[in-house]
Amino acid sequence: MILSQQDAGPFARFARTERRQNRSARPVESLAFFLDHKQRSLAVRALTLGTTDGRLIVGAGDHQEHVAEWGAIADRGKNTPDRVATWRLHMDGGEVLLTSWGGAFDPDLGDGVRRILGA
Repeated sequence: MILSQQDAGPFARFARTERRQNRSARPVESLAFFLDHKQRSLAVRALTLGTTDGRLIVGAGDHQEHVAEWGAIADRGKNTPDRVATWRLHMDGGEVLLTSWGGAFDPDLGDGVRRILGA
């Protein structure tokens, strides 16, 4: 339970406010909200989570399907049409690939994906 400053009375300084604006009980939708937040805070064109063969699972930003494909290409050591960075995550069912179109990642990105997907 989150108390308002007024309801918290003398404990107002300990009252927490909810920092997340968008929430969902569905993992893929939660992951989309998370990636959207990270994409904006990192100021990259797109962030995607895809399969290692380039299929998009979920993403945020521009041209998500292409970015997931570029991630798979870059992960195999090949050149891509634009600057991307990849991060291979080991999940319970195999491996997935985070791709950043713009080349920036946040250290808690992988942990956030694992937490949301329950891996």
